[in-house]
Amino acid sequence: LRSDTNDVSPRLGIAWRLDRAGRSVLRAGYGVFYGMDAQFQTYQALGATAFPFTRLELLVSTPAARLRLASPFAGAAGTNPAALSPNGVAYENRSPFTQNWNLTFAHELTPDLGVEAAYVGSRGSNLSAAINVNQTIRAATGNRSPFPGLSRVIVFTPSGSSQYNALQASVRRRMASGLAFRSSFTWSRAIDDVSFGS
Repeated sequence: LRSDTNDVSPRLGIAWRLDRAGRSVLRAGYGVFYGMDAQFQTYQALGATAFPFTRLELLVSTPAARLRLASPFAGAAGTNPAALSPNGVAYENRSPFTQNWNLTFAHELTPDLGVEAAYVGSRGSNLSAAINVNQTIRAATGNRSPFPGLSRVIVFTPSGSSQYNALQASVRRRMASGLAFRSSFTWSRAIDDVSFGS
């Protein structure tokens, strides 16, 4: 695997007091956050058939008999290639990351009561996705798959993405005369293509 070695994760936050009394404040923040790479998920998948016991097939290529993905297990004793479902990971193993940002307006109505409204967003990139590269293809001559000697062939690639946008509002009352509360509302939308890893 080729690891991603240029993961820079900046953070930026600002707060601006809008009036001299400090009753209104505007805050903003942005950050980049990296996640665990696909290797952990891949290791799980490689042994998912009967963890912690797995079967290891050692295949050796010779000039006379080159190994090919279409039939790598041809001739292996006791192996039924059509029942095998090999897994792998993409060579370009880029780190998954999210960008998070927010813009918040806060106002103090009274010394004990305040309101807040915020726009919050995030975007995920290079998220791990499981792709079946041996899916059946419809053709005029009948259905066929790229590697007919195998069942499914799963490759983990950093090709997934996600997006989240939200409007958040809240009213809060500090403890006064024995009463304190916080009421919040969120209106959001989340879109992604890797909710279930595929």
